[in-house]
Amino acid sequence: MAEGSGYAVTRDRGTSKKEPTRMEQLFNVAVFVLFLVLWALFAYALVANQGGLDTVWEWSRSQHIIVQGVIWILVLPLAIGLWIWESGWPLLVRLVLVISIGAFNIWLFFPKDLLKR
Repeated sequence: MAEGSGYAVTRDRGTSKKEPTRMEQLFNVAVFVLFLVLWALFAYALVANQGGLDTVWEWSRSQHIIVQGVIWILVLPLAIGLWIWESGWPLLVRLVLVISIGAFNIWLFFPKDLLKR
């Protein structure tokens, strides 16, 4: 690997794979922890304070459309989970969907490159 390049060249099939830098690894861990905490708070609100979820939904919907767009972009999986929870769908369907989205989101953001070391 060239010093400071962030690239490792492998000989099989002539492909190269970019290894994440320390800063990228730190960012990956930070995003993972952030979403882990946000989903834990979501789960806590489902159990202890469902009115809090209603309040968050109403607050986000009362914002200007541009602010709503920014919120949806920054926390898309949580916003989708909140939208599903606030829908009129049957409770079991909402629970399965919200838990599935949360689990997939946490799995997707898990910093797998740290396990390879």
